Amino acid sequence: MAALSDVVVVVEAAEGSGALITAEAALDLHKEVMAVPGSVFSPLSVGTHGLIRDGAGLVQNARDVLAAVNAGGEVLDDPLAAPGRLGFKLPRERDGILSHLSDVLALSASEIARKLQLPIADVLGRLTSLEL
Repeated sequence: MAALSDVVVVVEAAEGSGALITAEAALDLHKEVMAVPGSVFSPLSVGTHGLIRDGAGLVQNARDVLAAVNAGGEVLDDPLAAPGRLGFKLPRERDGILSHLSDVLALSASEIARKLQLPIADVLGRLTSLEL
């Protein structure tokens, strides 16, 4: 997974977990590693807190991950300039799916397909590609 990814994001990791092994592999491949903090009382947060302590990027929301990947666009200086959006201006030639994703309003794949006037199979394929 580390070799296939531009950025590795660890959401939960117990001490010695596979997620930490993947993060270490990503670092060996000079890939960026990010982590989502969790409860200080959870054993599943030990690994993510250790990654953050050791310099992994902090993930508070989707914008943080997209900024690391850069999604082919530029990060907006003022996220309020595009309310409800992920904080990116995308070049016109880029896939329009990212511009329809929101961190405040959920859209189904069929709604995105309708807005982009694309077959649902194309949208599902592109969403899968983004997820990977």
